[in-house]
Amino acid sequence: MEAGSGSTIGLLVPMPIELKPLVKRLRLTRSKLDDQDVWTGEVDGSRIVTRLIGIGPERARQATRWMIDRVGPDWIMISGVAGGLGANVGIGDLVVPEKVTNWKSDHELRPTPIGPTELSGHLVTTDELSNWETLEPFATAGALAVDMEASGVGEVCEEHGVPWIVFRGVSDMVNDDLVDADVGAMARDDGSADVGAAIRYVLRHPGRIPSLVRVGRDAQRAASVAAAATVRAVQHVNG
Repeated sequence: MEAGSGSTIGLLVPMPIELKPLVKRLRLTRSKLDDQDVWTGEVDGSRIVTRLIGIGPERARQATRWMIDRVGPDWIMISGVAGGLGANVGIGDLVVPEKVTNWKSDHELRPTPIGPTELSGHLVTTDELSNWETLEPFATAGALAVDMEASGVGEVCEEHGVPWIVFRGVSDMVNDDLVDADVGAMARDDGSADVGAAIRYVLRHPGRIPSLVRVGRDAQRAASVAAAATVRAVQHVNG
C-alpha cells in the first residue's frame, strides 16, 4: 500500500536508545504537542511525528490512540529492538514481521507492506520480560522474535483502519538468558534508564559486567539496524 503526497507518518519508539538513531538519521527536532514530547521532521514530502511509547503493550495502545487522535497519521511505524527466538535469526538481524500476535491470544495482526520492504515471519508480543522456558513454545511454533509493544500498536491501528508496519533489530537471543527480569528492571516503564537499579545490580553481580556491556553494545547495533530500515520505508511512503 502506498500513501499519497503530503502523507503524515506516526513513528512510535519504545525506548530512548531506539529513538536516538532515528533522530539522527531523520534529522528530527524535539518539540511539544499537548504537553507530550515529540520529535518532528519532514522527509521526501512526508511529515514525521515521533514519540516514545515506553514499555509494554498497554502503553503501546495508549500511545497509538494518542497518535491517531492528535496527529491523524496516514501510516504508523514502530521501530526498535527485539529478542531473537529462532535458529533463523541472530543478533543484528532485521525482523519485519508479516504476522504479530500477543502471547495470550491466537488473534493474528497483519502489518502492511510498504515499497520494496518484504514482510516475513512471526513476532510475538509479551506483557513482561519472560524467560526461555516460557517462550520456547513460540520458538518451536516458528516465531522469530519477541517484543513488548507491537501487538498493542497493531490492535489499535487495525481498529481504526490505519496501515502499520514493524521494524525490529534483534538485540539478544532469549535462550542465552542474558536479558532476564533483573536486567529488564534497569529500565523504567517509560523506557528511561533506572540508574539506581543498574548500580544495585552491578554491586550484586560484578562478574556480569562484561555481559552487560555486550548487551548494551548489541542493543545499540540492533536499534541502528531497525532505524535504517525504518528510514528506507519512510522514503517510500510517497512512492
